[in-house]
Order: sequence, then structure tokens, then C-alpha cells
Amino acid sequence: FPLDVDLGWVPECISKNEVIYHNKIDVKLIENELNRETVEVQKIKTILLLPILESSEVIGAFSIANYSKSIYLNEENIESIKRFVNQIALTIKNSKLFEEVRIKGIKLQKAYSEINGINEIAKYISMTLDFDSVFRKIVDYLNKTYGFEGGSLALINPDKITYKLEKIFLPNELDEIEKSHTGYV
Repeated sequence: FPLDVDLGWVPECISKNEVIYHNKIDVKLIENELNRETVEVQKIKTILLLPILESSEVIGAFSIANYSKSIYLNEENIESIKRFVNQIALTIKNSKLFEEVRIKGIKLQKAYSEINGINEIAKYISMTLDFDSVFRKIVDYLNKTYGFEGGSLALINPDKITYKLEKIFLPNELDEIEKSHTGYV
């Protein structure tokens, strides 16, 4: 919804950072059409809207209403309700922080797994001179980590204008392509 103060009490509360309280609402006195329709349809007798603040910035609005009878609130009552709204703001902030920490944890776990995979490959490389098995190990790791199902290695020929497919690893169902293209110039 647009934060246009002409569109109702919620955007007004948010945009102006103001508490809005209406008691004993007379529909005929409500100028704003959306507010008037809302009160008529929901048969609102009392409504209170409070801005939700996070570090002195308005991040939303909390509204409560009564439909059966008017409720009189004095400043002390409104201040008490504001404390609950502060708790809502704190909960929202904590939820955002928790989500950030959760996402960073996932990224950290992925990075840790990737480093472990790279370390395993590096260890394997240092222990063998068998290029085929090293290449296969790398392709297998990339398959497990990212879902790649094959790989190839193309090396430039000494003439510097052509290349050769040195190694190709494809899924089993593509064995014929792998065999026919390996070593192809």
C-alpha cells in the first residue's frame, strides 16, 4: 500500500510518526473516504494506531480497535500500550537479526564445506601424479557441491590457434560422446 497520508490512518500514523486515537467515532464526521468505509464496514467504535519505531525510525504501525463499544483511553493508558509496541519493535528487530545471523551461518557453513573440499583435493593432488584421477576428483567435488554432472579440459595446442579436448567426464548415458571427443582437435 502506498504511504500516502490521504489513504487512511495507517499511512498517516507511519508518515507523520503520530499516535492516532479515535473514540466514540461518528462516521459522518470522518472526511477520509477509506477511513469512513473501514469504520462503517467493521463497525469500529474505538481505534488506536501507534507508530512502531526502531532506532527512532518508523518501521510500521500497530493498530487496535474495538467493535462493540467505545473505549476511553487516557495518556497513561496510551503510554502503557506504547510499551507493548516497543516490545513488538524489539521482537521485529530481533527477528531480523536472527535471520541475518541464520543466513550468515548458512554462508559460513557453505564456505567451510568448500574449503574442506578444496583442502581434500589439494591433499589428493599432492599425493598423486595421476592426472586422470585428480581431474575426476575435482569434477566429482564440483558435482557434489554445485550439481555439475560433467566437465572437460581443453588445452591450447602448440600452434596457438587450435585446442584439444584433453579430458571429458560426462554422465554414463553420454559415454559415447565422451569417448569420441576426448583427444579431439
